[in-house]
Amino acid sequence: MKGVRHLFPWAGHTHAAARRGLQALAIRCYGWPARTAILVLLLGALAGFGVRELQFSADLARLLPNSFESVQDLDSLKERFGGIGYVVVAAWNTDPQTLRRFADDMAPALEAIHDIRYVEYKRPIKFLEERALYYLDAETLEEMYQRLRERWKWEKRSSNPMYINLEDDAPAPEVDFSDLLSAEDEEAGTAWFRTQTGEYYLSEERKMVALLAKPSSMSSDLRYARQVVDKVQALVDGVDRSAYDSGMQLGITGRYKKMLDREDRLRADLGLASLVAMGLMLLYLLVHFRSFVSVLLVVTPLAVGLWWTFGLAGVMFESLNILTGFLGAILLGLGIDHGIHLLERYGSERVAGRDVPEALRITYKSTGLGVAAAAMTTVVAFATLAISEFRAFREFGIMAATGMWLIVVAYGLCLPPLVRLVERHGWRSSKETAEAGGRSLFAAALPRWAPLLFWGGGLLSLLLVSRLPDTRFNYDFASLEGSELPSFVLDSDVNALLGYSQTPVVVLADSDMEARAVATLMRARREGLGNSSTVDFVATFEDLIPTNQAAKKERLKRIDKLLGKLGGKRFTGEEGRDLRRLRQMSRAEPFARADLPDELRRQFQGPDGRTDDGFVLAFPSISLSDGEAVSLFATEVRGLELPSGKRVSAAGEAMILADILSMVKREGPPVLTLAMGAVLLACWLLMGSLKRAALSLLPAAVTLITLLGLVATAGMELNYMNIIVLPVLLGIGVDGAVHLVLRGTETTHSGGALGETGRAIAGANLTTALGFGALLLADHPGLDSLGSLAVVGLSVNLLVTLVALPALLSMTVGGGRESMVGGASRWLRLARSLSEQVATVGKAGYSPIAPGTVGALLALPLAYVLSDSGWELRICVTLAIIAGGWWASRRFSADRHENDPQEVVVDELAGTTVALLFVPFQPLWAALTFGLFRLFDIWKPGPVGWADRRLHGGLGIMADDLLAGLMAGVAALGLHWLSVYTGLFSGG
Repeated sequence: MKGVRHLFPWAGHTHAAARRGLQALAIRCYGWPARTAILVLLLGALAGFGVRELQFSADLARLLPNSFESVQDLDSLKERFGGIGYVVVAAWNTDPQTLRRFADDMAPALEAIHDIRYVEYKRPIKFLEERALYYLDAETLEEMYQRLRERWKWEKRSSNPMYINLEDDAPAPEVDFSDLLSAEDEEAGTAWFRTQTGEYYLSEERKMVALLAKPSSMSSDLRYARQVVDKVQALVDGVDRSAYDSGMQLGITGRYKKMLDREDRLRADLGLASLVAMGLMLLYLLVHFRSFVSVLLVVTPLAVGLWWTFGLAGVMFESLNILTGFLGAILLGLGIDHGIHLLERYGSERVAGRDVPEALRITYKSTGLGVAAAAMTTVVAFATLAISEFRAFREFGIMAATGMWLIVVAYGLCLPPLVRLVERHGWRSSKETAEAGGRSLFAAALPRWAPLLFWGGGLLSLLLVSRLPDTRFNYDFASLEGSELPSFVLDSDVNALLGYSQTPVVVLADSDMEARAVATLMRARREGLGNSSTVDFVATFEDLIPTNQAAKKERLKRIDKLLGKLGGKRFTGEEGRDLRRLRQMSRAEPFARADLPDELRRQFQGPDGRTDDGFVLAFPSISLSDGEAVSLFATEVRGLELPSGKRVSAAGEAMILADILSMVKREGPPVLTLAMGAVLLACWLLMGSLKRAALSLLPAAVTLITLLGLVATAGMELNYMNIIVLPVLLGIGVDGAVHLVLRGTETTHSGGALGETGRAIAGANLTTALGFGALLLADHPGLDSLGSLAVVGLSVNLLVTLVALPALLSMTVGGGRESMVGGASRWLRLARSLSEQVATVGKAGYSPIAPGTVGALLALPLAYVLSDSGWELRICVTLAIIAGGWWASRRFSADRHENDPQEVVVDELAGTTVALLFVPFQPLWAALTFGLFRLFDIWKPGPVGWADRRLHGGLGIMADDLLAGLMAGVAALGLHWLSVYTGLFSGG
């Protein structure tokens, strides 16, 4: 450790400088209340300008940096193509005729709105039907001609009176060409609009009609989107339903409406969460301190720090995103911790008889250092997010880190003069509150129960850690964004009515030729992937203009001539209708772009109304809420390399979603690892000792891995919103440990440190949980999941900090072997300490109940870890435990002058390890083998009892347990063989 200290010789100097600086700040602000107040008010006024400009945006495109290709493509898309998606007006719950009449009346009213470019509610069915033959390829037209020719031959033979039909049952060749008319020209890719049925966007089965209003700008411009949706909503609200059907229902959906509903829900949820969090915290503080003045002393600096934070955020970012939006509730919980710790310590010093300046000096010198260290670790944990390319993480990290420091500064500036003010007006801290920690029964009982608590908690954590591979990430965006909202539900119904997604992605090519090449590549990929393709269809403007029309016209003339010979008038029923319809189609003339109806042409027009030859639309066959499928879709439509060597990619919301998921998965592990290292370094610098820093970081690390195991066990899932909790918990998890470790260095017993700081730690943790827990009231599923994960993580951290860490401190600080090692040489003390640790298995042998069982239980996680290893390693580890146990137990028993001290449990560990070698590590067999070992160890039959009576020293301590383990292993192996041959316990 001495060599390690030399790596950072200035760590101790930083620790001392921090102490001096904090107490100097407190005394200076206490002595200059007027100057401090002016400074605070001036900073508050400056922050007000930033707060005034601060907005909220739920736009997912804002979560990625501008350097991302998907973001740049989206900007280009806005300029050339305009907005993707529609404002959709839907009517339902009435007869089809009424729905058509409503659509005819509503469409012109919608188009009259200034911000609406056009309204889609009809399909150009007649135009497409009349020209359907031009969309078929030459081979299909030839097949149609040959079928007609066969029918003409059959009719000619049948009308000949000299013709004798030797095959009386031979039917007439069919003239049903529906199979050919539905055949898709793969090169053109036009089947999607040629096979649409019905003139209106209407479903008689669903009794619903839809009108798709196309705004002229992007839905990501939320001000614009709200302006458009409000106008459409006003139009819909003004509809006189009695003129149609009083039972007819109306609704608005589409991308623009969904974006606004998502933002409105987030705004409402965040506002409610913040208000509830503040109310619960104030209520808790009132119960905690039993004084309104104490509550004001804690809350006032916190409010000042939050005001500064959001003022700076307004200057830096101008708007909050879906992650930084709930930062206020989080900072309430985090920041209030500092006030609780400072006021608790101040009250303790005042009760001890110190005057106000001295009490403040000690408070800021000691607890203030803990506050600074805890804040620094939280700041560092948050600040590591600032390296992320994911703007949501980066902005969250910068705001949270800055906010934590501003809150600490606010407590340093505001609390001393506030204390001076209230003390002059007769306020005194509650003596009962200050002394409550001294009456902690748990702290008094801790030294006795520390081994059991530590190892019991350790075993539970190891069991949960074993579930880490089962941790799942939820890729379903719909489950996080309010899929149950009326606009989201209605949007699904409209998509089902249309038969395809309203939100394709767009490839922006530079020319007609390039667009054709892109479409060809996409269709080739789609064909190559087969059923695993995520693309429904690809469309370009050129698909609307059939190729080789002149050559096809010649074939159509031949078909028309043959149909004239058939004489369609003498065909009756369905055959006659089909032939007459086919002849009308065969007489259609070639057509060009100018002949296309607006309903087809405007789908490929930009905001200026001009047709753009460079648009390629790729419609997804998957739900854009399925994150994994969206990632596959993005892969399929990205990185298209044209023959010229140019690479093009699709633009749209799906690309943004795919990049968000990819970034979260890619950056999560390295950011978390960096945060761990940075927090450790920050603790080391401020606490002046690597050991204290490691002890302070331990609860946070244990909290994280235990939480992930618990998430898998409880069936919870991580997602792109609640994953932010992990680095947050890393910072929060160090807070209480820092105060406990620092306070422990000032007392002679770890239980005393717990008694003095445990109440403040519990209160601080609870207020943080209230800040996050308020999110459980949110209707937004993503916010609710974030609150749930945070509350579970904070609960785990509270147990680790107030139970496991004090137990560890009690075992390492107050272990009670000083009388044995006092005066011995350094190496002798080291040998005795090592023998104690091995013999008692990390002091598990000091457990007040069943120390042998506790020691034996510790073999289970070891056997689990080695279960997939080879026999050689398992046997070597077992022999090492036996050899180390023999040496340690012999030395420990000699120091104690006892033959077989109760505290020695390494023999139980070794015996259980031997027993578990004989059977596979499965829950049933592990439990059965463990039970047999404890039975033989306690009962001591045959050779076990002989070894216990006849052998002494280290060999005697180990031998009876090794024999008991051997007998238990053989017995378990026999039962295992029996189960294999008989089928008994086959489930184990």
